[in-house]
Amino acid sequence: MNYNPLLSSLIEIFDGYSRFDLNGRTLFFRHFNLKDQNIISNCYEKYKNIAIKKGIETEEEIYKRLKEDKSWTTDDDLKVNELEHYITNLKRTKNKLFLPSQKENHQKMIDEEQIKLNDLLSKKQELIGTTAESYATKMSNEEFLRLLLYSDEALKNIAFNENEFGDLTVEELNEISKNYFSISDKLNEENIQKIVLQDFFNMYISCCENSYNFFGKFIYQMTSFQMKLLLYARIFNNIFQYNDDISDEIKKDPKAIFEFVDTKKNKEKYQNDVKDSDGTILFGATSKDIETLDPEAKKISLSDQIAKNGGSLSMEQMIELMGN
Repeated sequence: MNYNPLLSSLIEIFDGYSRFDLNGRTLFFRHFNLKDQNIISNCYEKYKNIAIKKGIETEEEIYKRLKEDKSWTTDDDLKVNELEHYITNLKRTKNKLFLPSQKENHQKMIDEEQIKLNDLLSKKQELIGTTAESYATKMSNEEFLRLLLYSDEALKNIAFNENEFGDLTVEELNEISKNYFSISDKLNEENIQKIVLQDFFNMYISCCENSYNFFGKFIYQMTSFQMKLLLYARIFNNIFQYNDDISDEIKKDPKAIFEFVDTKKNKEKYQNDVKDSDGTILFGATSKDIETLDPEAKKISLSDQIAKNGGSLSMEQMIELMGN
């Protein structure tokens, strides 16, 4: 049997931990849960206060100074807000579209505007530099990692006390962080969605309605990854129950399934508005668009015909197309 990394990830989600090696020593990262969010918040406030006592300025103080010396202006803030608002609206509009060409064009616009926004935010972050907040984030993240590290598979013994963790080298801390982010990336939402759609999970997908029967835990005791697993199992189980026309080609592709459902919903809503009663021509639509609208329709795309005729159509050619 071939090794399946998604099956391995599922076992880690069931176990509630992931193992890794540090200098030849096997350690265990406990997967975080709802209670851990409060730990992060408390650690953040503790280290923010420490930073302020050390004389590190807050983001608000630095931001005020940048405004005074005009390194960062109100106009810059307006540009950021406008771009964020514009990108949000573009994404909302894209979600309502179903023609492939329209979606592709909107995604290009989103990507272009996102680059502009990222450039502005990078400039702002470079000007602000280290703040009490960024110090608190860094230190609370390290403390959080320490509290997730165990020396035993039963997750009974914390691997490092505060002094031991403070004595770790920069290289060791970086190795711990690298492993944590590698685990988080392996168990990201897209991969959890893919796990739910695998053949080995088929027998479980309809059993995920009752979280306690599935994991033997109350919701507040479950890890974030376990909750996401149940959530997406319910979502896809519901999709398959009400969409029996999903092709086998996309049944293991979460993005394609969501796209299929959105397209189907929007297609039913707008189909009568985008083609004539005979279904013979769609102005501005590509062949792929027409295939999406109606696979059985007579496929004449105006944009394709224009391309075939060197970029323009005569009146006679237009009349001929309309008559087909």
